[in-house]
Amino acid sequence: MSSAAIMQSRSVLFTCFFLLAPGHIRAQAIAGRIADAANGAAVAGARITAVPLENAAVGASATDSDADGQFLLRPPAGGRMVVTIALIGYETRVDTVDVPAAGLVRAFELTPTAVRVDSVAVEARARSHVNVTPLASRAHLVSGSDLLELEEMGVSMEQAVRRLPGLRFRPVRFPRRGVRTCVEHIRRISGFETAKNQPPCQSVLLVIDDVIITEPEDVSDELKTLNLAEVESIQVIPPHDAQIRFGLDGGARGVIQVYRRGWGPYVSPDRNPKRQ
Repeated sequence: MSSAAIMQSRSVLFTCFFLLAPGHIRAQAIAGRIADAANGAAVAGARITAVPLENAAVGASATDSDADGQFLLRPPAGGRMVVTIALIGYETRVDTVDVPAAGLVRAFELTPTAVRVDSVAVEARARSHVNVTPLASRAHLVSGSDLLELEEMGVSMEQAVRRLPGLRFRPVRFPRRGVRTCVEHIRRISGFETAKNQPPCQSVLLVIDDVIITEPEDVSDELKTLNLAEVESIQVIPPHDAQIRFGLDGGARGVIQVYRRGWGPYVSPDRNPKRQ
C-alpha cells in the first residue's frame, strides 16, 4: 500500500472514531487530529486558530493539540471559518472550512520544513546555570551602562520595562486581587483580543533569574518590588522566540526576562566594576 493510501486510511479511521463517539463533539465545535505528513505521527503542541470568514465581530478561537495530536475547538459560532495551524518545524497550514451546527471532525497534516535559527550565545555558569539567548532579540534589551543611566534618572523598575518595545500596559480587575496592571505583548494580542471566553489578562511570563512567574496578577506586583539597582539586564522576548525557550506559554504570551547582578548573558563591567 502506498504512503498516501496509508495516510488516507488513518484519516478515515480517525474520523470514524470521532463520529461514533457519542457526545464527543458539541454543537459548532471543530475536532480533529494533527499528524506529520511525512510519517503520520501525532503532532503535539500545534496552535490551531479559527476565525470566522464573514463575521469577524464574533472573534477568534484557539487551542493546542495534545500529546496524541488531537484537539477540540469551540468557536462561538459556526459557518465558514479560516483555520490556521502553526508549529515551529512545520509549514503553517491555512484551510477554509464550513462548520455545520452539528460540529466538524477533520484530520489535518502538517508538512515538515527546515527552521532557520539565528545565532545563539551560550554561557555556562556556576551552579549548573546555562543561558541560551537569541542574539536577534537584543533590540528589546536594556543592560549595562543604559541601566546605570536610568538609575541616575531615578527611573523605577516598572518604568524601565515600560520603555521596552512590544508591550502594552492596562488596568484589569482580578477577582481576588482587585485592580492590577496587566502587562501584555502586542504581537500575541493581534487577532485574539476580541475572542470570547479568554482570561481578562493574557500577561507575559516574567522570568527572574530563571524562576518563571506565570500568574498575570503577580507580574506587575513583582516588577514594582524589584529594585533597578539590583538588576543586571531586562529583556523582552517576543512570542516567536519565547516559544523556543519557554514552550507554549511563552509562545502564546511572550516573556520579560530579568537577571539580577552577576547572572545572565549580559553581565557588564559597568554594573559590576570589580569584575573587570
